[in-house]
Amino acid sequence: MKVKNIISDNIPVLPFGMSEIKKIINKRFEAYRISGMAITKPCSEDAIEYVTKLHDGNIRDILIALSHAVTSIERGIKKDIELDRWQIKKILKQSAEERLTNLSKREREVLSLIIREKEITNSKIAKTLQLQKTNTSSYLRDLREKQFIAISKTNGNQKFYSPYNRAKWLAIQLEAEERKLTEF
Repeated sequence: MKVKNIISDNIPVLPFGMSEIKKIINKRFEAYRISGMAITKPCSEDAIEYVTKLHDGNIRDILIALSHAVTSIERGIKKDIELDRWQIKKILKQSAEERLTNLSKREREVLSLIIREKEITNSKIAKTLQLQKTNTSSYLRDLREKQFIAISKTNGNQKFYSPYNRAKWLAIQLEAEERKLTEF
């Protein structure tokens, strides 16, 4: 194993269950609580459950998603806001779509396949999309540089690619019936 890999490769984090996630998040809220003041939680239990499922219990990705959604809200709109499931989905989906503008049509196709498959090799991408392996490698390199995908594991010479946490937000489906009448 190369020293570079030891430092730069992703370290797998075991998934947490819903009760563990809620405990961790509540501890974080308590840690930043100002003495004598009530805590206003920025997102509902339903929103936390959704983000936990989206990121398969990966605490790092869950905290990144929640933090991104909460800090994306314009502060002057409402003093104490609690984002619900629909609002979280809308913010994350919109943020991911904004990043897509820098991708070519082929890069979008490759990314879409990786998101659907969750983990896939260069060879399978090339075969599925009927691309040359060298072209596929180029698209994968560009997607990695733009932080849409990462190498999730290697098996000999084979590299397995998976979507980076923010790329998963592209798979979010906004259902009209989920929308509440209140907007922020």
